[in-house]
Amino acid sequence: MTNPLYFVGQHEREYLVLCLYRHWMLLLSEIQNPVLLIVVSFITFIIWIKTDPENTGDILSFLANHYTIFVIFYTWLLLNIHMIFIRILDFMLGVIILTDSRFIEIDQGIFFKEKYESVDLIKIQDIQAEKNNDPIKQLFNYGNIKFTFANIVDMRVVAYIPNPLGFIGYISRIKQRMILKNKK
Repeated sequence: MTNPLYFVGQHEREYLVLCLYRHWMLLLSEIQNPVLLIVVSFITFIIWIKTDPENTGDILSFLANHYTIFVIFYTWLLLNIHMIFIRILDFMLGVIILTDSRFIEIDQGIFFKEKYESVDLIKIQDIQAEKNNDPIKQLFNYGNIKFTFANIVDMRVVAYIPNPLGFIGYISRIKQRMILKNKK
């Protein structure tokens, strides 16, 4: 009996151990600029409506008098909302997969972005988790993981991993099983 395929590129007799997204703070950092632009645009638009000398108090008459500005504002608003949804979808398409023999990082986007990296766990010499004494990383329990390979020159950093110490524990247990399996 073969094991079920959970993702494209899964090898025969390779078992899925863990599949996770990056921490949600990455998404928050990516959508903060469009959200701030939307808020500032709304505040500017409302202040402009309130301080316009031609304004009679009726918003519809104001929009009728300044329809070109309203169309520009509405277009600007829709573009920023579109950018937020694109970044959310890009975040959801990025996945980290841990199998019983590989670490796989898939960073895919809606437009023109596709990165697929795979590392055999046997090649990993050392794993380190870092939060850099950042209070936000400590509070929300996320950080970076550094992989060191057999040749010390190569180092791989994977950022925004939720619960990095738990993730390192998974990798350590899998590597121990692999070592014990190879000794038999």
